[in-house]
Amino acid sequence: MSNAAGDAAEFVVSEPLILIYISNELKRGVDVYDAVRRAWKIDINRVRNADGTYKLVLARDGKKVVGAYRPERWFDDRDLPDRKAFSGLPAEQSVWRQYVGKLTPARFLPSGAQSPVRYFEPGD
Repeated sequence: MSNAAGDAAEFVVSEPLILIYISNELKRGVDVYDAVRRAWKIDINRVRNADGTYKLVLARDGKKVVGAYRPERWFDDRDLPDRKAFSGLPAEQSVWRQYVGKLTPARFLPSGAQSPVRYFEPGD
């Protein structure tokens, strides 16, 4: 089945990643990087684990991925110390092409999910 004009394919998880819903921030005029990088309830032990598993953060607006970033450092958010932030860089072009503009698989969008932060592994 081909996609209608404007539709995008779903992405496939090829490495551990964190998917963060940022639509509310974007509606307030915040740019994608600033919207995705701060003020999240993140399990800091999980993202800073010994093997550095989670090295990719995807920004999601609605169902579509709008950004892909490589966190270099996680820290307490300056305004909300009970939440975490990161500094990092845009992901490399191959990763950007793999995810950005793609739709989040429907199984990753359970109805009633409260947290805007989700963790995924290859095979999910």
